Amino acid sequence: MKTAFADDFRYVYPDEWKNGELTFRNLIDLYLTHHHWSDYGIDIALGLPTDDVASPADYMFLPDYLSDAFDLASIIQDGEPVPLVKTKRLILGRMDVEPDTYFVTPSRLMWALFIFSIAMTYLSVKKEFSIGWFDVLYFSAIGIVGWVVFLLWFFTDHIATKDNLNLLWAIPFHFPLFIFWSRISVNWRKWYVFVTGSIDLLILVFWVILPQNYHNAFIPMILIILLRYWFMLKSKKLKPIVG
Repeated sequence: MKTAFADDFRYVYPDEWKNGELTFRNLIDLYLTHHHWSDYGIDIALGLPTDDVASPADYMFLPDYLSDAFDLASIIQDGEPVPLVKTKRLILGRMDVEPDTYFVTPSRLMWALFIFSIAMTYLSVKKEFSIGWFDVLYFSAIGIVGWVVFLLWFFTDHIATKDNLNLLWAIPFHFPLFIFWSRISVNWRKWYVFVTGSIDLLILVFWVILPQNYHNAFIPMILIILLRYWFMLKSKKLKPIVG
């Protein structure tokens, strides 16, 4: 039992009402079943603290579980337990409505983009034309995501955004590096592609045991990076991707 003290009484609530097996991210996901884009954004922004297992008391950061705990809590007055909640009154009811469902989810969109990148890469090799515009747009977008994650980690007071392993694949240096990619020396580009590509590959290999729970839409996003890296390494001396 958890005990807290007020001026003239003690109140207690049971800590056995939840088994504490779910993480904070798991608990948030329970409310995002039909909100795919919100779930995707949250999984980008929140870091390792969100994957800590929530204690029974921690469950109460969500209103539903707070209400449940209050129902079970009691006040100790004169050595006798008295229910904390004597009566309950509904102020505003909830109407059960069919949740909106959207065909375009993050996972579907990213897998479609991966298929598109395969097709464009194949055609660019076959027809000998550049799709440098795609590399600039895609890697710049990944880099911008990385800067957002970086700022949330180091320049805000939100504990949940700290230690965010999304920086392993959403590398901030992609932006603006890929805008000036053709001006960088070939040897430096090879080193950059090899190091960052190796990290991306390791993420996929160890996906199921990573301490941070990545969103499934990150898989095709990382595969696109690896595909374009492979093309760059296969190209003669990592020729400029623009032009």
